[in-house]
Amino acid sequence: MSQSKIRPKSMFFMPIFANSYYNQVLNMTIGDNKAAVLAYKIQLDNTSGEVLEQVNIETPRTIIFGKGTILPSFESGLKGLKAGEKFVFTIAPENAFGLYRDDQIIELSKENFMVDGTLREDLLKVGTIIPMTDENGHHFEGKVKSVSETMVEMDFNHSLAGKSLLVSGEVISIREATEEEMTSNAHSCGDCCDEKDSCCDGGGHHHHGGCCY
Repeated sequence: MSQSKIRPKSMFFMPIFANSYYNQVLNMTIGDNKAAVLAYKIQLDNTSGEVLEQVNIETPRTIIFGKGTILPSFESGLKGLKAGEKFVFTIAPENAFGLYRDDQIIELSKENFMVDGTLREDLLKVGTIIPMTDENGHHFEGKVKSVSETMVEMDFNHSLAGKSLLVSGEVISIREATEEEMTSNAHSCGDCCDEKDSCCDGGGHHHHGGCCY
């Protein structure tokens, strides 16, 4: 009589060190020296507001935390979150791009808009955004409010001054930031981040200077 053989059930074994690493990654939260992959949307004021920036889950953005190159209020709104968690928070104007300030409206002599001895009349139109520099070489932008015979009234408030921001999205993954990412001069939001990116700490300067053109 033939004897039936008992086949052991197949089992999956995970090494202890691998399981420990998995749990560490699973429980990792956003904080300083972390790289978080995010999908998010930033709107003006509320859910019906203009969409300033949207990063879809299909093409997420990696943000490095703790470098001081993104808005502190944006960073603090995400700290402590884990991968897979969703978020919604509002950033008040004073914690975003500042309150609208009347003292940022300044009259400048048309001499400030001379380039190679020639007045750039083509730039001096109401609503034109003009890149400028101060005596220390700092770059900033101002908007032409009015033009008289000898003077130009400029608004040096950030374009989003006085506006609150609604931020919503999802944390896709989190990891330790590399030394290169932490020490690089590149922005925390990646190569495409500049002062027009809503998450970045840009703009807001109001120095007097000459035209960059």
